[in-house]
Amino acid sequence: MRAAWYDRQGPAREVLEVGELPDPWPGAANEAAASELTAALVAGDLRYPIAARLPLAEIAHAHELAEHSSASGRVVLDI
Repeated sequence: MRAAWYDRQGPAREVLEVGELPDPWPGAANEAAASELTAALVAGDLRYPIAARLPLAEIAHAHELAEHSSASGRVVLDI
């Protein structure tokens, strides 16, 4: 099945297979961005805050925190 891809620019610009998404970044740009992000994380320049870390047995509580908590950061489950 074919489908038209629309964006904010106006009419369909490309016809794609259903489920296929256009990749606006060439492969080299993706690799460069991933390298920069990894380097920033390793250097401590980019922080990834964790709001709560819970065991898998508390998954319902983790879901509640993620949905309703105003705490900034990720909710991490230990498996």
